[in-house]
Amino acid sequence: MTREKDRRRWSLRRLAVTAAVVALCALLAGCGGGDTGDKISAPFESGKCKGMELEVVKSQLAEAGFTNIQEKPQETATEFLADSVISVKIGSNTSWNSANTWKPDTKIIIEYYAYTGIRHIDVTMDIAVGGEDGKPVFTVQTSLPDGTKLSAELSYNGELAGGREDYVETQTITVQDGKAQTAPFTKDGEMLTGQYRFGVVMFPAEQSQQVQEIVGASGEAMRGALVEKDGDYSYIAASMEYTSHVAETVEKISEEELREKLKTALSGFGDDCTISKDGYVYTVNVWQEGLAQTAMLAQTGDKDAKEAWDKIAYTTMQASDSLQELLTASGYGDYMVQIQVLNDKNHDNTLLTVTMGMASYNCVS
Repeated sequence: MTREKDRRRWSLRRLAVTAAVVALCALLAGCGGGDTGDKISAPFESGKCKGMELEVVKSQLAEAGFTNIQEKPQETATEFLADSVISVKIGSNTSWNSANTWKPDTKIIIEYYAYTGIRHIDVTMDIAVGGEDGKPVFTVQTSLPDGTKLSAELSYNGELAGGREDYVETQTITVQDGKAQTAPFTKDGEMLTGQYRFGVVMFPAEQSQQVQEIVGASGEAMRGALVEKDGDYSYIAASMEYTSHVAETVEKISEEELREKLKTALSGFGDDCTISKDGYVYTVNVWQEGLAQTAMLAQTGDKDAKEAWDKIAYTTMQASDSLQELLTASGYGDYMVQIQVLNDKNHDNTLLTVTMGMASYNCVS
């Protein structure tokens, strides 16, 4: 009877030791000891993942071999926190180092910030000009989404003088792979000459639903130096100067035709003017009754007469510029025109001489 009891006690003790050894092995295995088999380690230590981009963390874990990656969003109204990782939990571990390993299908929970407000887009545009000189092609590099339609316009930005015609051409271009490009701008197929302004505008109301989902139906998601405001509506506007280096050719008219143009420009004087030519200088003599008396009174300090004479001088300088432009537009750009205001009592006396818009002689000064 005593031997039987001793045998049972020994069996129970052996079972208890065996169970303890199994438990110890399991514990050691869970702590990374022993053979790791097909277990894998994390691509970063636990303290290094906070603040990283969600997609970056997911990608690194997937590349390391983990297959059971889950997300746990925490809402935030602070945009700069959007999609940044708060913490990562691998199995039951929130703290680990490079010595820890897990099975590939261990559940991983990534806690991150999910932005609940407007996700803004910082709009940028870089405009470059290429193509043939006089037939420019403009390329717009932009952060606006693909499919965005831009209205591109090139307009003449110089003086409309001497019969110069205005020029405005508009094209609609579409952003693809971050850029949009115009077709060559020309004047009925001919090269452009002179100075121009190229402008690009983008109105959210004219965009597709896919684009509006990014920029906002009223442009409310756009921000940056290019954003223009019209009440609660926002749109994009950018521009640059363009100068064509193609020399402008002007057909030269005959001298008889030029004289007729000058006479037409001076028709307001009636018979009180003459036109003469000496070499490359056209001289226009004009006079009107009372000019000599006005000039004389202005010389003596009469206030009203001085104001009247200054106005005559200013108007003559403007007329000089206009006549010079007429010569240039007629193919006589290498010629000059001077205006002489004569004494209406004695045409041998000159009261005022103006050339190229500047007074070279003024009897009152």
